[in-house]
Amino acid sequence: MVQVRKARDFTQGAILPQIIKFAIPLMLTGVMQLLFNTADTIVVVDTVATVMHPVIDSTAIRLALLLPLHADAMKREKNMERFYDFYAGALIAIYEKQQSGQAMEIFTYDIGKTALRTSEVLQQHPEIREAHAVVGPAYAQQVEVVLDSLQEDSVWVMIPFLSRRSSAALVQSLKEEGWNRTTSCL
Repeated sequence: MVQVRKARDFTQGAILPQIIKFAIPLMLTGVMQLLFNTADTIVVVDTVATVMHPVIDSTAIRLALLLPLHADAMKREKNMERFYDFYAGALIAIYEKQQSGQAMEIFTYDIGKTALRTSEVLQQHPEIREAHAVVGPAYAQQVEVVLDSLQEDSVWVMIPFLSRRSSAALVQSLKEEGWNRTTSCL
């Protein structure tokens, strides 16, 4: 027997129960997205700790986060929330690593959305070159700027924000050019 679902008519009956029934799936979706972003960030931080562990032994992992936070923007773009969620997840994952005894120094830089802004930040903050790992950038046009700046240094670069297709092509191209300290977090 086929069941027929009754259409929800918001113009009839008490509105508050109808709105609540409509809003619950939306709220659950938001919570699931936040949990996914947090889990993704934990994977990135675990990868940094795993890759860096033999290199640093008992010293602190120095991690630079290059994120387009747009802290000076009057209005945030809609997709910027994912970078704030990633940053929040990174802080949670870093806190967990610190609680387990892993010393970490975290430096966060707002690199905006452009290659020019990224270049400016890299020039203004030479300490980025002393990091064990860099997480970011977020946009394809920024990747070359970051890699060119860090090519002479022994810094791992992790690019978690590009699409799978872009990341795979980028990593393959970098390996062909001899750059072996880059990974995309697919």
